Amino acid sequence: ARAEIGDVATARQDAAAALRALVGDPDDVTASAIGAAAAELLFQTAPWGEESLDQLITAIDTAVSWWRTQTVSTALRAAADRTFQGWADDRASTRIDIEDTPNDRLFAAVVSADLTGEQGTWRATGSLLARNTLMVSHAGGDTSRQAGALDELRRSGDENSLALAAGRLWAIGPLGPLAEAARRIQPGSWTHTTARANLALWQHAGDVLDEATASDAARYCLDVVTDSSAFVSRTTPSFLVVPYTLGALSGLLGAADDTVHRDLARFIAGLPPVTDQLEARGWARGAAALRATVVATAEDHAAWRQVAVSQPHPRLAAAILGLLTDHDEAARELLRTRIAGGDNHALAALGPDHVHELDPQVAERLMAQDAELLNVTIAQLQQGVHPIRTRDPAERLAVLGAHFADVAPWDALLRYLGHPRLPTERKRIACLALAQHADRLPEPVRSALRELIPQLTATARTLKPLGEPFGGAGMILAAAVGALDDQTLTGGLPELLTGSRSERRDAAALIGRLGRPELTAALVALLGDPYPEVRAEAACALAIRVASADHATDPL
Repeated sequence: ARAEIGDVATARQDAAAALRALVGDPDDVTASAIGAAAAELLFQTAPWGEESLDQLITAIDTAVSWWRTQTVSTALRAAADRTFQGWADDRASTRIDIEDTPNDRLFAAVVSADLTGEQGTWRATGSLLARNTLMVSHAGGDTSRQAGALDELRRSGDENSLALAAGRLWAIGPLGPLAEAARRIQPGSWTHTTARANLALWQHAGDVLDEATASDAARYCLDVVTDSSAFVSRTTPSFLVVPYTLGALSGLLGAADDTVHRDLARFIAGLPPVTDQLEARGWARGAAALRATVVATAEDHAAWRQVAVSQPHPRLAAAILGLLTDHDEAARELLRTRIAGGDNHALAALGPDHVHELDPQVAERLMAQDAELLNVTIAQLQQGVHPIRTRDPAERLAVLGAHFADVAPWDALLRYLGHPRLPTERKRIACLALAQHADRLPEPVRSALRELIPQLTATARTLKPLGEPFGGAGMILAAAVGALDDQTLTGGLPELLTGSRSERRDAAALIGRLGRPELTAALVALLGDPYPEVRAEAACALAIRVASADHATDPL
């Protein structure tokens, strides 16, 4: 308990005293278990290089640890059996369960670790129990147990599983347990085990909190960023405090009140030059999440522009200027200047509505750079090398080319997209960008794309690390440039509708683009898809169709 709240020196004294006091009967099961906990704490809190792994292994090899290992093994085997029977849709077998074996055995192991003070084992087993409870209670619609399971997952310190669980519930619901679990983070909740998990929950679920709770949490984050000494003293963190706290702050801003936004804006305005990469990214996320109302007057705009100029990190400076993009010509001019220097963060901050304001010579130079990268990629593909880049030059060339078609090196992009060794997922984003801006493309380019479309999927085998699968991007592009005939649609659309989640989402986007009444039924069916991004795309297409002037011709 002392180690959890920062009193590590006294905790080590406790552990050493326990080891001295417990020397005696080797058959004393309780004493050996408590001794294992003491040895584990001394190992975990020892200075770097002074740990004694052989002594730890000997100390934790106890009858209690054997029993606990067998108990957890039984629980996991029972959970695997239950999952398999569900997957196999086993409705013929008759089973009478005397107990919920996965839950009960994991709970027994958690209680054992808790009573003997074995914190590491308690964390690991508690995470297993929380994840099992969350899955079972979510399937059964028990919101109370879901909130409890999320809280236990947080208390176990498993921030990675907590982030996954929060993201899943955020997307598909229910949101109540997520908000309740986040509300349970209180001033006394900050310990060595929970600190990072607390921040992760705020980051991924902070925007579902009520305004008062979210605002209080955001101010706590601001206090930690301002002076982290008390936080560090209590939690003895094994992570970088400022970047993780800034991530939590950005997740809370959506629900926080205007006062928090104004306080954060003033804080960013007073920042010294940020040179640390991770901290600059965190501040950039926070700046991008601010409400534009915090810089409402012309004086505010001028001061905010000066803040951007003072920051050396391009991502942070671009995020600060991005807040003014739609209302301040001087800010857009600063972004255009940065773009001329090759700043892609500035191009993203400028936004699609203002890309046409770029100097044509600047756009031409940027597209030439992209074309050169594409040609280099083609040369590498010929040698069997698949380069991985931090950005997609084909996407930028497609977007800029749509606005500056006369100076775009279309040959390089078309050659890249049609290359037989280029994995299809490397083509997806560029194809969707071309489809989005198809009405801006000159007719020779549209004609070339129509001829290229059959080659888009006849390429190398998919390499999963390189991006999202190609899906229906080819058919969407074909529809945009007028190359999708009825025969191709009849043959290809059913494959998308019965394909992967990305293909079903693309099917909804394609149907929305086509606007054909006979396909409305497919959109309605996609509203029941198990994945939220598919339902969202179908709902969007239906909403646009209902709002259109000719919706009366489509009764469904």
